Amino acid sequence: ELNAALAMAYNCRGRAYRDNGDLNRALLDFSKAIELQPEFTDAFFYRGLTYGKLGAYENAISDLEQVLQFDPSKGIAYYFIGLAYDAMGQTKQGSENYGKATDLFFTAVSKGDATSIQTFLSFAPRMVKIYYDEYGPRAYWQPLHLAAEYGHSNIAALLIQFSADTNA
Repeated sequence: ELNAALAMAYNCRGRAYRDNGDLNRALLDFSKAIELQPEFTDAFFYRGLTYGKLGAYENAISDLEQVLQFDPSKGIAYYFIGLAYDAMGQTKQGSENYGKATDLFFTAVSKGDATSIQTFLSFAPRMVKIYYDEYGPRAYWQPLHLAAEYGHSNIAALLIQFSADTNA
Protein backbone atom coordinates (compact mmCIF):
# COMPACT_ATOMS: atom_id res chain seq x y z
CA GLU A 1 0.00 0.00 0.00
CA LEU A 2 1.22 3.46 -0.90
CA ASN A 3 0.54 5.01 2.54
CA ALA A 4 2.58 2.30 4.27
CA ALA A 5 5.51 2.83 1.90
CA LEU A 6 5.37 6.61 2.32
CA ALA A 7 5.10 6.24 6.09
CA MET A 8 8.19 4.02 6.09
CA ALA A 9 10.08 6.58 3.99
CA TYR A 10 9.14 9.45 6.34
CA ASN A 11 10.10 7.34 9.35
CA CYS A 12 13.50 6.46 7.83
CA ARG A 13 14.20 10.07 6.97
CA GLY A 14 13.08 11.13 10.45
CA ARG A 15 15.56 8.68 11.97
CA ALA A 16 18.32 10.12 9.77
CA TYR A 17 17.42 13.66 10.87
CA ARG A 18 17.35 12.53 14.50
CA ASP A 19 20.73 10.79 14.20
CA ASN A 20 22.18 14.00 12.75
CA GLY A 21 20.74 16.17 15.51
CA ASP A 22 18.01 17.86 13.46
CA LEU A 23 15.32 17.02 15.99
CA ASN A 24 12.62 19.40 14.78
CA ARG A 25 12.74 18.05 11.23
CA ALA A 26 12.75 14.53 12.67
CA LEU A 27 9.56 15.30 14.61
CA LEU A 28 7.87 16.54 11.44
CA ASP A 29 8.74 13.35 9.57
CA PHE A 30 7.70 11.03 12.41
CA SER A 31 4.40 12.91 12.69
CA LYS A 32 3.82 12.60 8.94
CA ALA A 33 4.55 8.87 9.11
CA ILE A 34 1.97 8.53 11.91
CA GLU A 35 -0.55 10.57 9.94
CA LEU A 36 -0.13 8.19 6.98
CA GLN A 37 -0.12 5.04 9.12
CA PRO A 38 -1.79 5.70 12.51
CA GLU A 39 -0.58 2.47 14.13
CA PHE A 40 3.06 2.80 13.04
CA THR A 41 4.76 1.69 16.24
CA ASP A 42 8.27 2.53 15.07
CA ALA A 43 7.33 6.12 14.23
CA PHE A 44 5.67 6.59 17.64
CA PHE A 45 8.75 5.09 19.30
CA TYR A 46 11.25 7.37 17.59
CA ARG A 47 9.03 10.42 17.95
CA GLY A 48 8.82 9.64 21.66
CA LEU A 49 12.61 9.38 21.90
CA THR A 50 12.94 12.65 20.01
CA TYR A 51 10.50 14.41 22.32
CA GLY A 52 12.57 13.11 25.22
CA LYS A 53 15.75 14.57 23.75
CA LEU A 54 13.97 17.91 23.38
CA GLY A 55 12.81 17.83 27.01
CA ALA A 56 9.13 17.46 26.04
CA TYR A 57 8.76 14.61 28.51
CA GLU A 58 4.96 14.47 28.66
CA ASN A 59 4.83 14.13 24.87
CA ALA A 60 7.54 11.48 25.04
CA ILE A 61 5.58 9.49 27.61
CA SER A 62 2.39 9.78 25.56
CA ASP A 63 4.07 8.45 22.40
CA LEU A 64 5.90 5.67 24.23
CA GLU A 65 2.67 4.60 25.94
CA GLN A 66 1.10 4.47 22.48
CA VAL A 67 3.91 2.12 21.42
CA LEU A 68 2.97 -0.19 24.29
CA GLN A 69 -0.71 -0.06 23.27
CA PHE A 70 0.25 -1.38 19.83
CA ASP A 71 3.00 -3.76 21.00
CA PRO A 72 3.04 -4.61 24.74
CA SER A 73 6.20 -6.68 24.28
CA LYS A 74 8.29 -3.62 23.31
CA GLY A 75 9.67 -3.35 26.82
CA ILE A 76 12.36 -0.85 25.91
CA ALA A 77 9.55 1.74 25.78
CA TYR A 78 9.10 1.30 29.55
CA TYR A 79 12.78 2.12 30.03
CA PHE A 80 12.45 5.42 28.16
CA ILE A 81 9.19 6.24 29.94
CA GLY A 82 11.14 5.74 33.17
CA LEU A 83 13.84 8.12 31.98
CA ALA A 84 11.21 10.75 31.15
CA TYR A 85 9.57 10.46 34.56
CA ASP A 86 12.98 10.67 36.24
CA ALA A 87 13.80 13.79 34.22
CA MET A 88 10.56 15.36 35.48
CA GLY A 89 11.53 14.51 39.06
CA GLN A 90 8.88 11.79 39.37
CA THR A 91 11.25 9.05 40.49
CA LYS A 92 8.57 6.71 41.79
CA GLN A 93 6.89 6.52 38.36
CA GLY A 94 10.34 6.24 36.80
CA SER A 95 11.16 3.29 39.03
CA GLU A 96 7.85 1.59 38.28
CA ASN A 97 8.55 1.78 34.55
CA TYR A 98 12.14 0.57 34.97
CA GLY A 99 10.67 -2.37 36.88
CA LYS A 100 8.33 -3.20 34.00
CA ALA A 101 11.21 -2.96 31.54
CA THR A 102 13.34 -5.15 33.82
CA ASP A 103 10.63 -7.81 33.96
CA LEU A 104 10.29 -7.93 30.17
CA PHE A 105 14.06 -7.93 29.73
CA PHE A 106 14.59 -10.81 32.16
CA THR A 107 11.75 -12.71 30.48
CA ALA A 108 13.49 -12.25 27.13
CA VAL A 109 16.79 -13.47 28.62
CA SER A 110 15.16 -16.50 30.26
CA LYS A 111 13.45 -17.43 26.98
CA GLY A 112 16.58 -16.86 24.90
CA ASP A 113 14.83 -14.17 22.84
CA ALA A 114 17.89 -12.72 21.14
CA THR A 115 15.90 -10.19 19.10
CA SER A 116 14.32 -8.57 22.16
CA ILE A 117 17.60 -8.59 24.06
CA GLN A 118 19.45 -7.00 21.17
CA THR A 119 16.77 -4.29 20.97
CA PHE A 120 17.17 -3.52 24.68
CA LEU A 121 20.94 -3.45 24.51
CA SER A 122 21.17 -1.42 21.33
CA PHE A 123 19.17 1.39 22.95
CA ALA A 124 20.42 1.09 26.49
CA PRO A 125 23.70 -0.84 26.61
CA ARG A 126 24.33 0.11 30.21
CA MET A 127 21.45 -2.12 31.31
CA VAL A 128 23.83 -4.76 32.59
CA LYS A 129 24.04 -4.09 36.33
CA ILE A 130 21.40 -3.85 39.02
CA TYR A 131 21.34 -1.42 41.88
CA TYR A 132 18.56 -0.78 44.35
CA ASP A 133 17.10 2.31 45.88
CA GLU A 134 14.03 2.88 48.05
CA TYR A 135 11.79 1.98 45.09
CA GLY A 136 13.48 -1.30 44.20
CA PRO A 137 15.59 -2.38 41.23
CA ARG A 138 16.79 0.30 38.88
CA ALA A 139 17.83 0.35 35.24
CA TYR A 140 21.34 -1.12 35.51
CA TRP A 141 20.64 -4.81 34.92
CA GLN A 142 22.75 -7.90 35.24
CA PRO A 143 21.45 -10.34 32.60
CA LEU A 144 24.72 -12.14 31.79
CA HIS A 145 24.53 -14.58 34.68
CA LEU A 146 20.82 -15.12 34.10
CA ALA A 147 21.53 -16.06 30.47
CA ALA A 148 24.17 -18.53 31.61
CA GLU A 149 21.83 -19.93 34.26
CA TYR A 150 19.22 -20.68 31.60
CA GLY A 151 21.81 -22.21 29.27
CA HIS A 152 21.61 -19.55 26.58
CA SER A 153 25.22 -19.35 25.46
CA ASN A 154 24.22 -17.35 22.36
CA ILE A 155 22.58 -14.76 24.60
CA ALA A 156 25.61 -14.66 26.90
CA ALA A 157 27.82 -14.05 23.84
CA LEU A 158 25.50 -11.23 22.73
CA LEU A 159 25.69 -9.64 26.18
CA ILE A 160 29.47 -9.84 26.17
CA GLN A 161 29.46 -8.23 22.70
CA PHE A 162 27.55 -5.31 24.24
CA SER A 163 30.13 -5.06 27.03
CA ALA A 164 28.22 -6.73 29.82
CA ASP A 165 30.15 -6.76 33.07
CA THR A 166 31.38 -10.34 33.34
CA ASN A 167 32.28 -9.75 36.99
CA ALA A 168 28.74 -8.67 37.93
